[in-house]
Amino acid sequence: MADNFTPVQVPKTTIVGGGITTSSTSVTVKSLKKADATTLTMADFGSIGYGVFEPSTTRYENFSFTGITQNADGTATLTGLTRGLDTVDPYAETSALKQSHAGGTVVIISNSAPFYSKIPMKDNEETINQEWTFGTLPKGDGDTPTDNNHLVTKAYVDALVSGGTVVNEKLVIPGTAGATLAAGDIVYFDLTDKEWKLCDADTAGSVNNILLGIAQGAGTDGNSITTGVLILGEDDNQSGLTPGIPYFASNTAGDLSSSAGTTEVTLGIARSATSFYFFPRYDQQITEDIQDALAGTSGTPSSSNKYVTNADTTGTGSVLRESAVPTKTFSLTPVTVNDSTGDEAAIFTTTLTGGTLGTANMVKGTLFITDLDIDTSAGTDQITLRLKYGATTVATIDFTANDIGADLNYVGKIEFYIAGAGTTSSQTGWLFGWFGPEVPLTATGALHFGPAGDIGTATETSTGDLTLQVTADWEGSGASNTITIGSYILETLTA
Repeated sequence: MADNFTPVQVPKTTIVGGGITTSSTSVTVKSLKKADATTLTMADFGSIGYGVFEPSTTRYENFSFTGITQNADGTATLTGLTRGLDTVDPYAETSALKQSHAGGTVVIISNSAPFYSKIPMKDNEETINQEWTFGTLPKGDGDTPTDNNHLVTKAYVDALVSGGTVVNEKLVIPGTAGATLAAGDIVYFDLTDKEWKLCDADTAGSVNNILLGIAQGAGTDGNSITTGVLILGEDDNQSGLTPGIPYFASNTAGDLSSSAGTTEVTLGIARSATSFYFFPRYDQQITEDIQDALAGTSGTPSSSNKYVTNADTTGTGSVLRESAVPTKTFSLTPVTVNDSTGDEAAIFTTTLTGGTLGTANMVKGTLFITDLDIDTSAGTDQITLRLKYGATTVATIDFTANDIGADLNYVGKIEFYIAGAGTTSSQTGWLFGWFGPEVPLTATGALHFGPAGDIGTATETSTGDLTLQVTADWEGSGASNTITIGSYILETLTA
């Protein structure tokens, strides 16, 4: 602990008795009092006092003492003497300067070179060993500190906190290296070893969802990193950067990269060629709107209410995507087609967009027939239905009416299917029909049509848009040969 020193002004005194030798560690003087005869104690001096034997002679000797005993006869004994103090810094005890001093030798307390060494000098660099309390804060040469050891004023700190000029933008913590590190290396904190190791974007665990930093000095495995690890703020240990652009964790361990590595993690923005604003993932945070949206419609995310990725489309617990949900279209608007020209007529047409069938998907259609008229008086007793995909007739079915010499009216439905058969250039199709008379059977013997069906194949390229049709072809021609589709349903089914 440093000495506690207080200057004291004391009248000169003399040694009593037979004097002292060069090895004496105490001395008795005639008196040690203030001018008003008040005796002095060591507490008046602090922990150390200074004096000179035989001043103004060639035998003078500087000394210090650490104790005072006031004697009953008015004398005082100084104890804890340190003898032969040098006259120049560092004022150390010097054997050659120790002298023997006879009784009656003059002694002056204070005013020696060692005494003055305890007093700070205006023009010197000084080391203060005890706490000083200032009534007025010492004033520096400038208003802005430039070193970590400089004093700052409260006004400066207040301005800094409230938006004043920032002098040092670093958050640095101590750390232990888990590999050989150099200043400027990008590092991560290994939770198992409790050490800082080199980041590598090839290894997601070294950059993703883990504490990142920049080594501020060198370090070797198991030893402290010199000057610690920067976890936020400005790093000045880089080279060759392009100012103003973002940098990422690199596939080269410990490096920055101007392009994203295998695992994309943004680290910050270059301030200059050698300076880097380190703010990891500054552009990879979710916004408030995104955060609110995560709540969804069925509770907030949790260990049992997990996020869904685009890859999560199959397997146990997966979520069925919209693209995998069967799509249905329908119409309730009746459509009537007649055979006034005697030609084959399309009774249902739709376009299957490229990729609809793929290699194993299926399209199913159901046509609800509310009226099928066959004009037997025109020599017609048969109707042919065909399923067509692109330029291919895939399936064909024929219905023959019971010729009773009058128009026959029927109701029923037509179903058709077209599916990918393993490749995008092969398909299989089915066509089915069921019809019956609109009135109950009578003795005239009117017959039901069907059921009837047919299956066939096509080799169309389904990656492009193609027409899917159902057509009707009456045996004879006549405006009374009609078919009415009251409604239909069209479904797309995925494998």
